[in-house]
Amino acid sequence: MSECQTCGIGIPRGRSHCRQHGIVGMCSKCGNRPAKAKGLCNACYVVERRKKLTPLTAAQLLATREDWEPKFWERVVRGPVTECWGWSGTRSKGEYGMLGIRDFSYGAHRLSYLLEHGEPQGEVIRHVCDNPSCVNPLHLVDSTQKENMEDAKAKGRLNGWPKGKKRPGQSGSNHWKKPSGQPQV
Repeated sequence: MSECQTCGIGIPRGRSHCRQHGIVGMCSKCGNRPAKAKGLCNACYVVERRKKLTPLTAAQLLATREDWEPKFWERVVRGPVTECWGWSGTRSKGEYGMLGIRDFSYGAHRLSYLLEHGEPQGEVIRHVCDNPSCVNPLHLVDSTQKENMEDAKAKGRLNGWPKGKKRPGQSGSNHWKKPSGQPQV
């Protein structure tokens, strides 16, 4: 329990200020910053909250799909079924689409596979089109890491992309940018 800096009255844990003076108490964990919620500063609160959270399993993602599926499809730039479908949302450094669900980021291609085919059995979801930002479920296959590496070797990509040649979907292009004001397909 912290105390009001003006009157010395105890401020119960979980409260951030003295009712009478409105003065903010300090974080009960670090003591360096003003308490915001549950007697903790923002930084300590986030750390404590994340300790209690774990990423959702594929089954849990499918069970809660109504919460995140509309957000997923808002970021998909659909084209003909045989072509790549782009991702207009956040991307990782490797150019893979990412979607935040309940404080964790999930690969957009993995979510696309999950929605279309169900829970994957292998270790990785491989792009047969070699475009990391593609979320077309027809371009995604359940695979092992070994199969993924064999595919990369067969396509001459094991040591990365040739110098000067851009990887499909690579940043610097607005190819997947959804035009503003356009209706969702």
